[in-house]
Amino acid sequence: GPPISLDYKDDPQTQVHDVEIYEQLRSVTPENPTPLNPRRKGDELFIHPSHRQYLLMRDAGFSRMQIKQATEEAQRAAMERKKGAKRSVKLDEMLEKANSRFRVWQKKSTS
Repeated sequence: GPPISLDYKDDPQTQVHDVEIYEQLRSVTPENPTPLNPRRKGDELFIHPSHRQYLLMRDAGFSRMQIKQATEEAQRAAMERKKGAKRSVKLDEMLEKANSRFRVWQKKSTS
C-alpha cells in the first residue's frame, strides 16, 4: 500500500522531553522489567493495506485515486532501489575481481 509518514504540528504548550530518558523508560531492563510504553515489535507495526487505505481516506481525506497513485509511486521507488542495490553488488564484484587480477599481475611483475 501507500506509505504513511509521521506528521508534526508545533504546539508551544507541548512539553519537551529528553529522548535518551524516554528510551530508557521504555526499555525492558532488570531495573524496569515492565515499562509503560515498551518498544513494539515488527508485527505490531504492520498495518493491513485495506486498513491503511481506510485510515488515509478517513483521517487524511485522500481519495482512492490519490492512494492508488501513491502506491504505484512507492512501488516504482522500491524497484529503483532494488536495481540500485543490484548494480552496487555487481560493481563490488567487478572491483574485487579487478583487485585480485591486479595482485596476481603485481606478484608476477615483482618476481
